[in-house]
Amino acid sequence: MAKILVIVECSEKKDVLPAYESSNWIQENSILEKLSPQQRETLLTLRRKVAESVPDRKGFLHSSKPGPDLGYNTSSKTVTYLQAHIRYRKGRAYSILLKEDMFFWGKVKKCCEQVDVLFLSPLYGVVRFDELIRNYDIDINDRGPSGVTPLQIWRGKLNEIIYDYAVNTGVEIGISANKQEIRTTPPRHTPRNRESGLRRLL
Repeated sequence: MAKILVIVECSEKKDVLPAYESSNWIQENSILEKLSPQQRETLLTLRRKVAESVPDRKGFLHSSKPGPDLGYNTSSKTVTYLQAHIRYRKGRAYSILLKEDMFFWGKVKKCCEQVDVLFLSPLYGVVRFDELIRNYDIDINDRGPSGVTPLQIWRGKLNEIIYDYAVNTGVEIGISANKQEIRTTPPRHTPRNRESGLRRLL
């Protein structure tokens, strides 16, 4: 059975659940585990660049606080984490994916060899559905003091990162959840064509 990768666009709404927030970030289940060393370093470098270049809109959240989720060797006690699909549960990602099946996330966790979900994010670039993420308030088009936006920082890089992840996890089919578009990659034994198929989706 071909493995499916669902890619969900940025979600504006984020939830905060004090009873479930964790002050400890762990790499387990994150996209970092399945990236090549080069793409892992690229992802973390760009996460730090966004955090250091584009402040939160209201100044009271934690996007710019150091933490291992952004590739820093230190952490801040003021930053707490939730799994991405819980953090985004009030956004369009949650509503779209649960529209047909209210038990969607439980089924994804049980069938991780057949289906996977990635969220696009202005701060993180891209995260797995059960990766631990902080609360943040940054839009893809927000401008920092230098005039740079997250969109400019991530442009041209996310395709390479997601493609690397897809290849490393055996993805054959990609679905863009928000646009309801489906693209199927050619068989694995034709890597050049398979690459072009994935890139058309991205």
